[in-house]
Amino acid sequence: MFRAASFGGQFALLVARHLFFLFFVIIVLLYLANKICSVLFLSVVDTLNILYFVLSLYYIRVVLDRSLSFDQHVAAVCKNCHFHIRALRQVRTSLPEDVAKTVACSIIQSRLDYCNALFTGMSESNFKKLQRVQNTLARVMLRRGKYEHITPALAKLHWLPIQQRVTKIATTIFKIRYLRQPT
Repeated sequence: MFRAASFGGQFALLVARHLFFLFFVIIVLLYLANKICSVLFLSVVDTLNILYFVLSLYYIRVVLDRSLSFDQHVAAVCKNCHFHIRALRQVRTSLPEDVAKTVACSIIQSRLDYCNALFTGMSESNFKKLQRVQNTLARVMLRRGKYEHITPALAKLHWLPIQQRVTKIATTIFKIRYLRQPT
C-alpha cells in the first residue's frame, strides 16, 4: 500500500513535469516563430489537482494578458509616463513653452497614444488611470496646481481626453476601411 501511494505521487509529479515541459516547448516555438513575441510571466498554479497556465505576452510593445483586460499594459504605461513626467518637471522651468510642449507630445503623449485603438473595450478604471497621467502632464506643462480644474488646461493645449482619443482613432479607422474616406 505504501508503494502504491508513493507510485501515485511519483506519477502525478511525472505528469506535471511533462505538462510543464510540453508547455515550455510550445512557448519556445511561439517565440521562434515570432521574434517580437517574448514571454514575461509564466506561472503554474495547482488548485484542486487542476493545472492552470497563466500567460502574459509582450507583443509589439503591448502587454497582452489572458483576459485581454490590459491591466498590466496600463500599469506599465503609467509607470513609464510618470517617470518621464518627473524628469520633465525638473527641467520645465528652463524650457520655453513650445519646446516643452514638443517634448511632452513626443515622449509622453506618444506613449499614451500607442496602439490605443486596442483599448475600445477597456474598463473604465484603466481609462481613468491613463487620464490621470494626461492630467498630470497638462499640469506640468502649464505649471498648474494640483487642485486647479484641468479641463481648461486640456483645452488650452488642444488635447482630447484619453477615451475620446480612442473613439476618434477607432472611428477614423472604421471610416477608412469601410467607407474609403477618412472624414
